[in-house]
Amino acid sequence: MNRLFSLVAVALVLLGGCGRSDSNPEARPLMVFAAASTHEVVLSLASDFQLRTGREVVCNFASSATLARQIRAGAAADIFISADIRWMTALVEEQLVLEDSILPFAVNELVLVSPRDQAVALDWPHCPTEIRYFAIGDPGHVPQGRYAKEAMVSLGWWKTLEPCLITAMDARATLRLVELGQVDMGIVYASDAAVSQKVKVLATLPAKLHRPIHYPMAISHNAAVGTVDLYTWFASDAAKQKLTAAGFHREN
Repeated sequence: MNRLFSLVAVALVLLGGCGRSDSNPEARPLMVFAAASTHEVVLSLASDFQLRTGREVVCNFASSATLARQIRAGAAADIFISADIRWMTALVEEQLVLEDSILPFAVNELVLVSPRDQAVALDWPHCPTEIRYFAIGDPGHVPQGRYAKEAMVSLGWWKTLEPCLITAMDARATLRLVELGQVDMGIVYASDAAVSQKVKVLATLPAKLHRPIHYPMAISHNAAVGTVDLYTWFASDAAKQKLTAAGFHREN
């Protein structure tokens, strides 16, 4: 945790110079903008913090690209949790988040899933046959979709399955397509599959097939007073336990 304490010290100094100047430091709730795939665990952590401190926390979940665009447009985000380092880097370059506050929040992996009540034939790692529709996130905008495409290209599946693809607007929307039986199979985050009772995991995709799935967390350049307390809670050992229970991992 030494690195965390160093980052918090830096954040406190920076926030002292660029934080909001509300006369009432608790004039509004703390705002967390987080990748859709972190929905349950971030809500749980935010609820715990609110009960412990009395400070209201509001969470906004969407694809990392959508959240980054909202922050660029001036949305009042205090903490940003991205499913892709590229969106975090883009906001750093635009001086919208504090580079020295970037901390690893979680690590994820990909799994191949199908509707739980649907019989499917799979000879792993060979490309599935007789597929009508296959779901991933939109590779052009959704980190989960980019990771899935990289894995499919590595497996040699992409050209075969591309005509069958149904692309979703975020990771959770991909999961819903499978849950509703609108597709035969899909690639989703392991953490998403873990919270669903309507899909079955057919295979875990080896990490070597795609870029590492890291979730960086950072404080926004115009964060409200009290943000560092929430940021520290999200980086705590208690948060790590919740992440593990939710199907994520935490970098050492």
